Amino acid sequence: MNELVVKTLSSDFELDGTKLPKFPFVMDKYGNPHVIINRFLREYHAFKKENDSELTILPAARNIVSLFNQLDQTFISENAKDMKRGESCTG
Repeated sequence: MNELVVKTLSSDFELDGTKLPKFPFVMDKYGNPHVIINRFLREYHAFKKENDSELTILPAARNIVSLFNQLDQTFISENAKDMKRGESCTG
């Protein structure tokens, strides 16, 4: 399992000449950044929408990380018995 976490960067964080104080940064448990999620948070929330890091971007990052971690824990099996049990839950 590759669980993701959200770390808040410093209040002096700056990217491409734009100050992004306390920007939430998504990384795995080994400290590797999640490039796609961070790009989305940066380009959509920070640059396009000009959202506030603490009020808007941080909750968005936490929601994305929570969903990712839940999906990462989902068990999928090719076993016919497991598939039949899963069908009864969804159908």
